[in-house]
Parts: sequence; structure tokens; C-alpha cells
Amino acid sequence: MSNQLQTTVGRLRAWVSQDTVVSGLKAALGGFMEADTFVSHMLTAFQGDDKIAACSDESKFRAVHECAALGLLPTLDQVRLIPYGQEVKAMPQWQGYKVLMERHPDILEVQGVLVHVDDTCFVTNGEPSHDYDPFDSEREIKSSDDIKGGYCKISYTNGRKPKYHFTPVRQIIKARACAKTKNVWDKWFEQMALKTLYRDCYARRAVPIDPMVQDRLQKVLKHDDVQLGNDPNRPAQEAKRTTLEAQLAKQTALMTSEPEKASDAPETPPSAPLADPETYDDFRSLILSSETIADVERHKTDALNVLTAADDRADIESDVDEKITELNVDTKE
Repeated sequence: MSNQLQTTVGRLRAWVSQDTVVSGLKAALGGFMEADTFVSHMLTAFQGDDKIAACSDESKFRAVHECAALGLLPTLDQVRLIPYGQEVKAMPQWQGYKVLMERHPDILEVQGVLVHVDDTCFVTNGEPSHDYDPFDSEREIKSSDDIKGGYCKISYTNGRKPKYHFTPVRQIIKARACAKTKNVWDKWFEQMALKTLYRDCYARRAVPIDPMVQDRLQKVLKHDDVQLGNDPNRPAQEAKRTTLEAQLAKQTALMTSEPEKASDAPETPPSAPLADPETYDDFRSLILSSETIADVERHKTDALNVLTAADDRADIESDVDEKITELNVDTKE
């Protein structure tokens, strides 16, 4: 262990030995585990990485509290400690979403599976038949072009028949489009796509959530969105910006080109005003940017009156549930 890392661990040990700090960690953990055990896991996670050792003590202390509040451990890959210059940040992993959903007493396991474009997969009565070679060296998942989507298999402790929740690739593409930090997706696409399966499984309530776990999952979702810079309005904003840039480039080209001879053709009529929302993306953007539940319900009604595709209507219902939950949490806070 380097001298810098030894010094960092020493300061952390001294800090977490204070009574006020221990009391705060116990409150954040909420009975998830003993504070001493949790601290041992965190100190272990900080060791062996000189980049994390170089981060500020303040950011390390904050990461400890964040992991306690989320009820997730970096030593079990449930959350990843990532150094950003002088700061270390805790980013929830797919393992974190998985373990939180599995804390419900009725849930034995939630298993996420990505379906490669070359896999043979079809669904009969809600149950997939998925055939592929797990040892195929050519079966790589590096982008959305490599997958059809994925599903979560939900097994129960009472032995009842497993349930399956399916996530199409378009949902994974939307998740990536909402992220500000796309470099994370570029480096770890497979892991981020898998995390999207678990997030989608939770967001659509495919799994019953223990009330004691509900608050932690909401914190994980919000914390994940902050770390990734997720913004549901980003795809529409980027598309609008691209359109404006194209229009500006066209106008610049016209201004710098030689004037053309006058034409007898009639002038092009002015562009029509923007039409009312008519696609799923239009309504989703309105719903997720709403500031009140009344606005959410109004946009939902408009969407269901316009959209006819079953998938789009189901997605709208899910978006509405997610937004109302977010507004309720914000109100409580």
C-alpha cells in the first residue's frame, strides 16, 4: 500500500471512529447492517486505488454517507466508486438494483438477460425460449446494434411460476439518449444496458417492492440520474439544436452564395406553426417535465386520446407512474 493510501485510510479510520459520525451512519443505514461492518467494507473499497486515494477527504466522506443511505456496498459491486479529478463519486450498478429488489421476502431472484441480435429468442404465453452459446467469442455486446433488447426473469420464494419482464432495445436507446455522460455508456455499454433492464423492471412495478426498500430504491434512482446527468428532455433538445444548426448553416450558405436569377415560381409559403403533440416522445417529454400531478394527469389523458399503439400506451402509463412517484417524493422532502 502506498504512503498516500495509508494516510487516506488512517484519516478515514479516525473520522469514522467519532461517536457523532457513527450515529449518523447508523441512521443512514437504517438497520441495513451494523455500522462497524459497513465501515470495514468502505475502507476496503478505498484501498488499492491510488486515484481514489488522491481524491479529497470531503468527497470520500460524502461517498461513505451516500453508500450508507443507498444501502449498497462497493465491495460487492453494488455501487462503483469512480474518481473524477479530486472527487470520488458513488455510481449505482446493476447489481445494486438487483439486490434491492431481491430484499422483498417474496422474491427469490431477479435475473436480467440481454438478447443478442444473433440469438434465437421467441416468446410463448409470456415465457421466452432463448437459445445461444454463452461461450461464443463473437457474441459481443458493445452497442445497441448488437442487441434486440432484454428481459428480467423474476423467481419467487414460494415456488410459483417465474414471471418475465421484457425491455425492447428502443427503451435502452432512450435511456442512453437521456444521459449527459455518454462516455460511461460508450465504455461499459453492456453493463449500462443491463442496468436499464433492472431499472425498467422496477419502474414498471414488475416486482413487488418491500415498503422498507422503496425509499432506498427511489434514492438509488435519483442518485443514478444525478451521476449520469440523465434528463428525459435531452433527446428532444438535442434534436431541436441539430435542426437549428442545420437551418443556420443553410442560411449562411445562401448569404454567401451568388444571387440566383429571379424565378417566376410562386414564393414558398411560410412554415406552418408547430403541430400539437402526436407521438409517444412528444407526450413523454411533456409528462416528465411537468411540475404538478394535475399537469401529469392532463398530459396522460391527451396522450391516451391520441396514441393507439399498445406499447406506446403502456409506456405512457409507466412514465406517468414514475413522474407521480418523483413528485410525491419531492413533496415529502
